[in-house]
Amino acid sequence: MKPLGLVQKGRSRFWRDDRNWFVIGVEFQPSSWSGGSHLNVGCNWLWVVRDHFAYDVGGRTEPFVKFENRDQFQDAANIMATQAAFAVESFRKQFPNVRAVYEYYSIEESAGIWSNFNAAIASALSGKALKAASHFGKVADDQSDIPWARAARLEAFNLHGISSDPALFRRAIKERVMQSRALQKLPNLLDLEKLVIP
Repeated sequence: MKPLGLVQKGRSRFWRDDRNWFVIGVEFQPSSWSGGSHLNVGCNWLWVVRDHFAYDVGGRTEPFVKFENRDQFQDAANIMATQAAFAVESFRKQFPNVRAVYEYYSIEESAGIWSNFNAAIASALSGKALKAASHFGKVADDQSDIPWARAARLEAFNLHGISSDPALFRRAIKERVMQSRALQKLPNLLDLEKLVIP
């Protein structure tokens, strides 16, 4: 993963491609039941404030590869690394800017709180006020009573309230990205104004 510029998280099997306002993650995930690995690759939009990586787009890309012997698994690991590199490059090309995220959610059916939350933010950042309002409304309509769902509805309400002011909204999203970067121990960008969300 190093030739692509990804950075390993500690000594784990997780690698990060830091795109400033989002992260592409690659995980060679072990199984709890047998030796081997899954491959997960996806994008985490940092405007959702979290202390961990989450697959907002993407996820499991390959079925479990079982370890049978060293040679067999080395070959399989090389194939997975090639597939991971292809997926990273694909996500880099697919999401060069927020408008591309908006277009992604315009094509994909947004189901569930986080999908609509992300679609609302991408829409507002792209100047699509009516789309943003629609997605924020879908978050508000969710009836889940679990704490994180209630928190998401409150966040959506607050963000919708400032979405009519593009400069204020963009600054609020930058602040959220910086919070996520700090919580996920990503390199400090030092200055909010240096954070570019294209």
